[in-house]
Amino acid sequence: MRLFPPGPSLKLLLSLLWCLAAVSCIHCGRKSPGIEMPAAVRGVLDLRNWDFTQHSLLKLDGEWEFCPGRSINPSDFAQGENRKGCGFIQVPGLWRGRTVNGLVIPGEGAGTYRLKILSGPDKKAKVLILHRVFSAYSLWINGALVDTRGRIDRNSNVAEDYIFVHNRRYYSFTPEEGDNEIVLQVFNYGHGSGGIDRSI
Repeated sequence: MRLFPPGPSLKLLLSLLWCLAAVSCIHCGRKSPGIEMPAAVRGVLDLRNWDFTQHSLLKLDGEWEFCPGRSINPSDFAQGENRKGCGFIQVPGLWRGRTVNGLVIPGEGAGTYRLKILSGPDKKAKVLILHRVFSAYSLWINGALVDTRGRIDRNSNVAEDYIFVHNRRYYSFTPEEGDNEIVLQVFNYGHGSGGIDRSI
């Protein structure tokens, strides 16, 4: 294959394409004018009035319930004693240096995130996207274990390839009308800080 330097017309075309791509990226990051994105408040995200047919993309940002230093299964949240020491933390964000119920969280260790989602009658499947969760996790949706990634055992001697942290993972589920629950158990034994570094 032979390569030739671009001529003036090709240079102009490439410049125009670059400008169009830059403008598109700017607009992609903006929300629709006049649309207020719902946010989680004290571990609850109310989507009962959200129209997914008009606005299909939604970030699950806001205050998630967070239990530092522990891995809690969804069924354990029903018992009040298992939630002692739990509080709320902003998502996205890494947890090192954050304070939950007076406890300053170290970079390494475990933590459990929980979000309750209130859904309307929409029965269409949704896709949950995880990206840059440091550095291992187990994901539960409505009480079912959906996936486990990375080294969740501190004592494991298995060398871990953390490429999955930087790749997006897609999880399809159909929300139920009423209460839905996402539980994300996060484990970090090799990164500067654990946590959810990007919006879900």
